[in-house]
Amino acid sequence: MRYSVRRVVSDFSASRSGTIPKCLTASRRHYAIVSQQVSRDVDYEVFDPPTYLKYHYGVVDSFHRHSLKYLHEFCKCYEAPSTGPGLKILDFGAGPVIANVISASLYASEIVLSDYLESNRKVLQMWLDRDPKAPNWSPFFQYVVQELEGRSMVEAAKREEDLRQVIEAVIPCDIHNDPPVEQAYHGPI
Repeated sequence: MRYSVRRVVSDFSASRSGTIPKCLTASRRHYAIVSQQVSRDVDYEVFDPPTYLKYHYGVVDSFHRHSLKYLHEFCKCYEAPSTGPGLKILDFGAGPVIANVISASLYASEIVLSDYLESNRKVLQMWLDRDPKAPNWSPFFQYVVQELEGRSMVEAAKREEDLRQVIEAVIPCDIHNDPPVEQAYHGPI
């Protein structure tokens, strides 16, 4: 049986100069519905996080620079309340990837990473626990902090530690369930 998953994705339309808008205002906000086919018949347990990360996240290439820049510009538009906590973020279907929440860590008081596969959750937890066998996300932190924010390498290393402090949990999720995240979890979501 197949299920159609719909995600609302903000469409950052580049301006005539080819740059990403500095802020998303109501007049610039566009939405696109992205559909994916998700099947319970697929054996997701054969997914190998180390192989995936080696081939898809081995270097910060043009694809990653592009997507990290979009995420960074999106997060910069967040206007923190004058009082109270910052954003509470659920990265639903994070996979074994930390890079997508680097920019959000500046604005978040809590981040929860979730994934369907236990193997992906283990890789995320390894990074949180500073396991020497965990993937090295330093080049991605360096790109965001040094290139996009104009800060130092020391600050990039500090951001890694700051992100570890903001991540509250790594939890299971399953889009086939209602709710897709365990009801027993009473975090920021």
